[in-house]
Amino acid sequence: MILPLGCPEIRKALRMKIDQYSVVTIRYTLTGNDGEILDESDEQELLTYMHGTEYLVPGLERAITGHEKGDRFKMN
Repeated sequence: MILPLGCPEIRKALRMKIDQYSVVTIRYTLTGNDGEILDESDEQELLTYMHGTEYLVPGLERAITGHEKGDRFKMN
């Protein structure tokens, strides 16, 4: 069976999960316990790094591992 590239099964198979040595670009917002925004990226200041090379703090890197392009999540 031949499936077109637009087919949902093909798109799902082509998605890659973030893992060791993936090049990752993230948009983020860092807030304090009171909800005050301490830092955030914008469209011109996205953070790009190589995953698994200790560029980020370990907890953030662990939280990102396994996510896919377009995922949104929060961590404490």
